[in-house]
Amino acid sequence: MGFFECATGIAIGGLLFAYATKPTDESFKKYLQDDFTKKLNMGKSRRGFGTKLTAKIITKIVDKDIKDYVFIKVATMDLLDNGKPIYFLGAFQNWYETGKSKE
Repeated sequence: MGFFECATGIAIGGLLFAYATKPTDESFKKYLQDDFTKKLNMGKSRRGFGTKLTAKIITKIVDKDIKDYVFIKVATMDLLDNGKPIYFLGAFQNWYETGKSKE
């Protein structure tokens, strides 16, 4: 097997792995709840019921849009932060905050 065939096999395997491990929309909601819970705790050692409940409520009322791009997902969330959306990238069963738009 030559270099080209090996490289092609690795590339196809990588793409199949990326497709198979693309996160679900439900996992984004869980990611947001966990993220909001951490931010609401602000260093507190215990997670209280009120904090978790507040995080769930915020997750429900925040306007979010998730787009599926075969191998990855891109989520946009409009939070009350100067009206600028925040973008998230979903890949390999994880979500990553990419930051705020430059608008």
